Amino acid sequence: MWYFALLALICFSACEPASSQPYSAVAEEKKTSSEANPARSLPSSGVSIQKLLFDQEMPLTLTVEGEQALPVQVVLSDGQVVASSQVGSISWAVTNPQVATITSDGVLQAHALGSTVIRASLQNQSVLREVIVTKSPQTVAAIPIIPTLPMGSKPQSEPVVIPPKSTPPPQPSPVVPSDPVVAVPPEPTPPPSEPVVIVTPEPSPPPPPPEPSPPPPTKAADDPSKNDPPLEAKDPPKPTEDNTEKSKVVVEEPADFSDRFLGPEDELNITYGTNGGFGSHLFPDIVYGMPQTGGKDVVALGGGGELEIKLHGFLVADGTGPDFTLFENAVYSKKLNVVFAERAQVSVSQDGETFYDYPCDVNNVADFYPGCAGVHEVFPLQDPTDPAVSGGDHYDLADVGLPWIQFIRIKDLDTCHPGDPTYETQQFKYLCTGPGVQGFDLDAMAIVNGKKE
Repeated sequence: MWYFALLALICFSACEPASSQPYSAVAEEKKTSSEANPARSLPSSGVSIQKLLFDQEMPLTLTVEGEQALPVQVVLSDGQVVASSQVGSISWAVTNPQVATITSDGVLQAHALGSTVIRASLQNQSVLREVIVTKSPQTVAAIPIIPTLPMGSKPQSEPVVIPPKSTPPPQPSPVVPSDPVVAVPPEPTPPPSEPVVIVTPEPSPPPPPPEPSPPPPTKAADDPSKNDPPLEAKDPPKPTEDNTEKSKVVVEEPADFSDRFLGPEDELNITYGTNGGFGSHLFPDIVYGMPQTGGKDVVALGGGGELEIKLHGFLVADGTGPDFTLFENAVYSKKLNVVFAERAQVSVSQDGETFYDYPCDVNNVADFYPGCAGVHEVFPLQDPTDPAVSGGDHYDLADVGLPWIQFIRIKDLDTCHPGDPTYETQQFKYLCTGPGVQGFDLDAMAIVNGKKE
């Protein structure tokens, strides 16, 4: 027995692979391999991320239970285009996770029929892509057609030629005896009638011209009591069928999902008010696209500041329910049960000259400042084009009687003063009086119902 034990020990020592390495050596080899391709860091000399790009901008179509990687490219301010892995880690978000989800390394996984939007974010830039999930294609196998033979016959080696079917000759119609033919004499020709004379009635005389109205009485220049009082300035007229389009426009889908948000093709003119300007170094890019966080990705208008937007390519149209949404970073405190709301007045226009105001009850705390912008929380991980889940402040063109608009004006109402909740609440006072942070803060704007320009 001891002989077999000694033989097993010798075999165990001799049979160990000569090429095996200890764990520390394998770990060191992997470490060296990873250090050979380190992640690229941005140079500090003014080079920044200009924008992000997917490999394609058109909607991506997947079948249920399908998967696909979504590579992202980064365009730098010096013109270089590099892979996102050389710059940093992409943050992913999905508006409808019941339809599809995406892993941290950018692999899209389809789960159910429908559509969703994927957002890739890196630093202050983001890019969107629509995803449509369809049914799995079904493959139907071809069934060979086997000719059948009469019972008792044997298969022939030569091909069977089937003569074409002959068309049967037409059968003569049966002769049905008819009634005896009776000759009918022709009807007599009526005698010629007298010629018809058409009498044209005499035209009626034209109506007499209307009498001219008497001229207005001349005002006495030396009697000021007889002169009209001076005209007072009036608000813009309410939209009627005379000064707007009479027919309701047809709501359309944009050429690309990103057209529902602000972008480089739109015109944005901002006038900063008191203690404003937070985010101004990134304006206007900071308000492009979907809402980012409902937090710091904003531009502060300042007390009494104003932002005017002129849309291009895709305009707001009057459809079912709210037609556009403004996203501000309204902060809700569960402890105090109050919202930090820097209110703003919203006005819209078709021509950029005549604007129509949405009523804003700026001091109605009990009813949550109806009509004002900057009072509702933002839920950035939800679909920003669905007012039922997106959060933000919603506006309907039916409330101002316009079928479509191209201009949106946001006017901060300068609520940062003693007596206002944004000032008196100690937890929020810094958000109102801190350097550069006063006033309405725009995160993004979404078109819910629109039409092409």
